[in-house]
Amino acid sequence: MTRASIFSDEVSQDFADAVATAAACGLQYIDLRNAWGKGWDEFDRGDWERMRALLQQHGMHMGCIQSQFGKCDIGEEYETRHFPKVDYLIEEARFFDVNVIRVFPFWNADHTHVEVRPNLQGMLPQIAEKLGRAMRKVEAAGLVFAIEPEHSTYSGTLTEVRMVIDAVGSPALKVAWDVANDLGEQPLFPDRYGLIRGLVANVHVKERLAASAGMEGWRPRVLLGTGAVPWPQVITTLKADGYDGVYSIETHFGTRGPYGWPKLKAASTWFMYALRELLEEHDPR
Repeated sequence: MTRASIFSDEVSQDFADAVATAAACGLQYIDLRNAWGKGWDEFDRGDWERMRALLQQHGMHMGCIQSQFGKCDIGEEYETRHFPKVDYLIEEARFFDVNVIRVFPFWNADHTHVEVRPNLQGMLPQIAEKLGRAMRKVEAAGLVFAIEPEHSTYSGTLTEVRMVIDAVGSPALKVAWDVANDLGEQPLFPDRYGLIRGLVANVHVKERLAASAGMEGWRPRVLLGTGAVPWPQVITTLKADGYDGVYSIETHFGTRGPYGWPKLKAASTWFMYALRELLEEHDPR
């Protein structure tokens, strides 16, 4: 079974349309973030039932829960809105028979592009305490929270991701590896990958060009296979290390312009076929 997946809202806000489109492109998995005008934490049991019926209709499965948990301030917003959603996420994952939930370790006001931002070390005890309470619930449920490298949060680089994971100290806290989000100064293999080897629970598939002079921290997004990410090496290395999760397409092309959604669907269709080609060549299952 080819383990290509895609964020449903990278195809359409209509979950039914997204599932039908992904199935037509030969995918057997789809990931959930936002759908039907609702955010990641706003679905009710009726929504889940509708989604499961659509998945069954097309012979598909949920790949990963792509929540926005932890993409918030570390104080009151976390305590009043995000932490109370841990039980909701556990119930959702169990409903769809999914064991990986993507999360983040809180907003970071320092947006400088360095390997380790100076404010992280002092924040680690607080991050560990806040996430640690959530992780005890996740561990008891037999599930996994996976941190994405995301510069707007305290996990901007793979080094920061590893520092957060080590500080929390939970065997259920792993990595949602968005390869294009942290290509970094060091070579991807073996240096940067070595920071998270054995911890990868989900892989995000987007594509960027190599960084250019005067474009610090910003790499233009391009179609899969035309950028700087060495996808064949990523896939073969993960295969050798026993990775058995999904590869989740998140183009990040956006929906700007009067034809934004049709453009995004077209780009996502390209990605779905291109990812199938990569996986069928380098990790056939």
